[in-house]
Amino acid sequence: MTLLERVRNGLSLTRDEHVASLLDIARKALLAGDAPAAWLAADRLNRITGPAEAIPLLLRSAACALLGDPAGADADLRAAFHRNPEQPDVLAAALGHDDPALRQAAARRALGYADLRERAVREFAQGGAATTVILAAHPEGIAIDAFWQGDAPLELAWRSETRAGKLALRPRGAASCGYSQRARAVIPWPGDDIGFALAAPDARAVIAPPVLNRAFAPPENRRGAGTGPPGLLIIVPVYGDAEATRRCLDWLQAAIRRGDGRRIVVVEDASPSPEIVALTETLARAGRIRLLRQPINLGFAAAVNRALALREAGEDALIVNADAYVPAAAIDTLRAAAHAAPDIGTAVPFSNNGEDVSIPRRFRVNPLPSEEEIVRIDRVARAVNGGEVIEIPNGIGFCLYVRAELLDAIGGFSGAYERGYFEDVDFCLRARKAGFRNVCATGAYVGHSGALSFGGDKGALVRRNLARIHAAFPGYRAESDAFFAADPLAAAARRIAEAWGAEGGGAEWRAGASPMTPQAAGPAAPHPVAAGASPSTGFTGLEDAAALRPGGFGPAEREGIARTARLRAAEGRALVVLGGGEADLALLESPNLWLTGPIDDSEIPDWLARWSIREVF
Repeated sequence: MTLLERVRNGLSLTRDEHVASLLDIARKALLAGDAPAAWLAADRLNRITGPAEAIPLLLRSAACALLGDPAGADADLRAAFHRNPEQPDVLAAALGHDDPALRQAAARRALGYADLRERAVREFAQGGAATTVILAAHPEGIAIDAFWQGDAPLELAWRSETRAGKLALRPRGAASCGYSQRARAVIPWPGDDIGFALAAPDARAVIAPPVLNRAFAPPENRRGAGTGPPGLLIIVPVYGDAEATRRCLDWLQAAIRRGDGRRIVVVEDASPSPEIVALTETLARAGRIRLLRQPINLGFAAAVNRALALREAGEDALIVNADAYVPAAAIDTLRAAAHAAPDIGTAVPFSNNGEDVSIPRRFRVNPLPSEEEIVRIDRVARAVNGGEVIEIPNGIGFCLYVRAELLDAIGGFSGAYERGYFEDVDFCLRARKAGFRNVCATGAYVGHSGALSFGGDKGALVRRNLARIHAAFPGYRAESDAFFAADPLAAAARRIAEAWGAEGGGAEWRAGASPMTPQAAGPAAPHPVAAGASPSTGFTGLEDAAALRPGGFGPAEREGIARTARLRAAEGRALVVLGGGEADLALLESPNLWLTGPIDDSEIPDWLARWSIREVF
C-alpha cells in the first residue's frame, strides 16, 4: 500500500467521525511502526482540532521520534505540555524527557494522578528535594502523604486563615520512591477555614498544592434594602503586578467623590510582592482604601466573598481585577445600566480584553490603549450608544457591576473553582436561575491588561474549571455558541469602532466593521513557489506528490482542486493541498489527495521539506 492508502485506510469523511478516525489511524500506525502514516494523520489532526488539544501534538511527537527527528519530537512534546500540562499521557511523556526542568515541571502536575505519583516523587528525590509532601481533600479532612530523607520525624508548620500550628510525622512503612522515609496521615480541617498550607524547614521541599482549598458553597450575603440611594462597594483582589495594581487603584480613587456612597475594599491575597504589600498598606493608612489581608492565597472567589461580607444594606458591588483601568464615567454608566430594569442583576462594559465583550476585534484580545485613549473611547461609547443595555449569557469578572438585590438573592461566589476562572460565569448563571438578567452596558468602556496573576497555570485552570461549568450548567455550551454566531453586540461595537476610528484611533479601529467579526481559523494568503526545498531524511512516501496552495477555498476553488486531483490520479500521482477547513472535508473523497488543514505561510517550507515535495503550484 502507498502512504496515502495507509493513512486513508479507515478514514471517515463524515464531520462527526473524522477526528476520531484520524486519532485511531495515528495510534495504530505508531503501534505498527509506520511513522510516516502516523505523522501525516497526527499533523492533520493537530491542525483541525484547534489550539486547546494536546494529544495530536503528542502523537506527532512520537511519530517524529520514530522518524529520526529528535528536534521535531522535542518541539511537539513541549508544545503539548504547554497546551495541556495536566493531560496524563502528556505528563507521562514529559517525565521521560532528557530535560530536568521539563521533568520537574511535569512532576509537580503528575502528583495529582495516582498512576503517575510514584514516578513524580522519584523525580523530586533524584532532583535533590529532601522532602515531598502531597495534600489532598479527604472525607474526614486533609490527607497528607509525605516522603523525606533521614531518620528523624518530619516537622512541618501549618496555617489556615485564622489558625496555625505544628505537625510531626513519624515514619510508617518502608522506604519509597527514592526517599528513606514515608508517612501518611489524615487530619481534620481547622475549624471553618477554607485554606490549608504547609511549610517544611528545608527550602528545597516540594509541597503540592501550596495551598489546599476546601470547596465551599456560595455564602449567603443578605443585607436587605437600604434607606437611601444605593451605595457602592468596589472590590479589588490583588496578588501580582505591582505597577498594574497601582494604576488600577489610582483610577478607582479618582472615581470616588465625597459623599457619593462609594468605597474601595482591597483584598491582598497573600501577595508575594513586597511592592504590593507596601502600596496597599500606604493607601490603607491614608484612609484611601479598606485593606483586608489573607494569610494564605485562597484565590479570587474567596477574596471577593471576604469583601462582600462588609457590604451594607442596599449596597451594590463592583468587582474589579487589579489590572483593569476603570474611567469614573464608566462606573456611572454601569450603575445606570444595572438599574435600568428591576430584573437586571449584573452589568459589564466593553473592553479591549473582555472575552465576549472585547472590541474592536470581537471575541479576541486587543491591544491595551493608552490611559488617555481609554477615557476617550469610554466617552465615544457613551456618545454613540448612550444607556443601551443588551442581554448576554454571562458577565465577566474583570469589571462586573452587581445589584444589591442579586447579592441578597443568591449570595457570593462559589468556592468550587479553586484559585480562579469561571467563578464569575457560575455566579452569572446562578443569577439567571434566580430570575435576573446579565447585560452589557454598551455605553461604557474599560481597559484590561489581562491574566497577570496566574502565569503558566492559566491554561490548566481554564480547562479544569470550564469542565466544571459545563457539568453544572449543561446548556451553557450551546448558548455560548449561539451567542458567538449571532453576536448581538456587533452593531454597538461597530458604532464605537467607526466613531473612534474617525477620531484617529488605530488602524484596527479605522477599519470599521471588518475587525469586529470573529476570526475563524482558515488558510493564509497564497505562498510563493517553494521549489527546491531540501529533502528531510526519514520522511518518505510522498515523493511523487505535488503541493497545491490555492488562494481561497470557495466553491470554484474546491472544484479546481478536485479537477487537479483527477488529472494527477490519471498520471498515478498524488496531490497535497496546503490548507483547508471543515467545509473542505469532501475534497478528501479523491483517493490520491491529502488535505493538511489550516497552515501558516511560515510552516509551509518545513512541511514541504519533510516530504521532499519540490513541485508547488
